Amino acid sequence: MSKDDCQRLSGIPAASDSASRKIRIFCVEQNPLLRDGISYAVNGQSDLEVVGEATSAEEATAAYSGLRPDLTLIDLNLPGLGGVGTIRSIRKNFPTAKFLLLTTYADDLLSQDVSAVSVEGYLSKHILRTDLLPAIRTISDGGRVVPFEIAAQLSSLMGVRMLTAREIEILRLVDQNKTRASIATSLAISEEIVAAHIRNILQRLHATDAQHALTIARNRGHLEPQQR
Repeated sequence: MSKDDCQRLSGIPAASDSASRKIRIFCVEQNPLLRDGISYAVNGQSDLEVVGEATSAEEATAAYSGLRPDLTLIDLNLPGLGGVGTIRSIRKNFPTAKFLLLTTYADDLLSQDVSAVSVEGYLSKHILRTDLLPAIRTISDGGRVVPFEIAAQLSSLMGVRMLTAREIEILRLVDQNKTRASIATSLAISEEIVAAHIRNILQRLHATDAQHALTIARNRGHLEPQQR
């Protein structure tokens, strides 16, 4: 990100120097250019400051207790536990922690069970230049930030039905590279029923194929994380 981009990201004029206390921000973002741009914008304001940065779920969880920020900006698609998993991990010890969830595309919300955690706001990375600083201040004042296009996706997500126990069982067998015939034998059902379950799984998870369904299921906690 160029210096000009960073300056545009700053968006609005710096707040008055009379502010008694700065809002302390923890930036958890894997993209170094975006992370630098956020820090440049935030630190250019007299009432805001970035007190720490992290690039993964593990780094964020380890650093949080020492930072105790007022607000954490967190990448939805963070390496490791992902944004949702990281929020859960931090809130085990800090239940009042506040988060602004950053996503590249509104559709990304469908790939993780964002409805499982409550956050103070959502922002698309495409509108950070104009909306980041107002969003931080809105949340600091006790408000919530949910842009229209993200609100629409959240409404869609809330309507997605949960997988049944049988569907999760079949997904786990698919994850073990079992064929439909093998799955049918293991579960004492016909291949046609296995195929019907798989069709239902793809529909419920908004997945394009079995591998896509496995990725979404892992992100939602239905399956164990893939071993690296």
